[in-house]
Amino acid sequence: MLESVSHENIVHVHCAVWQSTSVQLVMPVLPVDLSDVVDACEALLHESVIKTLMRMLLSGLAYLHSNGIAHRVRGTSAGVRQLSHR
Repeated sequence: MLESVSHENIVHVHCAVWQSTSVQLVMPVLPVDLSDVVDACEALLHESVIKTLMRMLLSGLAYLHSNGIAHRVRGTSAGVRQLSHR
């Protein structure tokens, strides 16, 4: 399911390895992630930067939802599950 996701604001998942109580996602190694960028800022982010980041995040999330995939964040780990279709 996640291997077929293709969107400019979503990191590609090469494969998912399921174990008894967990799943490991194989993705490209990225030099930084959004939390690294935000943490590195010594000043408040400019409103235009925040708007751009939010548009990117919401665009990727909308793409997932339109393809029947729900994203859920619990603590520092993220979970993905199939949306039920009515």
